[in-house]
Amino acid sequence: MGWKLVSKKKLWPTDVSARHNRVLLHRDDVRSNILSLLPRWERDAVERGEPVALPIRSASAGKMYRVEFAYWPSTKGYILHGRGWASFHKDVAFEKMKGGVLFLLALCSMIPLTVMMAGRIGGGSLRW
Repeated sequence: MGWKLVSKKKLWPTDVSARHNRVLLHRDDVRSNILSLLPRWERDAVERGEPVALPIRSASAGKMYRVEFAYWPSTKGYILHGRGWASFHKDVAFEKMKGGVLFLLALCSMIPLTVMMAGRIGGGSLRW
């Protein structure tokens, strides 16, 4: 068993804005790859609209963060947000990643998810 890509997302200005403090994930990626990694009771809570704590690890910062993972009814999608997301956002200079790509990976199909990003800095090429 090895790494599995569970979600890949192009980052939009609203995703990297500190003011919004959240990233919207693709609904199909979440339903087919992420929800199955959660225990049944957490899956059910998310589907009811209740946030659950989800550990993520930054590949670049090498730190763990406890973010809130939730269903967002207004978009019928899923988000990562909360204080842990705000810390992650600050530690990895997320604002500079606009136009980049966010990768969520799972090792051996298990939580915690590992976050890797490739971003465009100043309109240049992708940077890992």
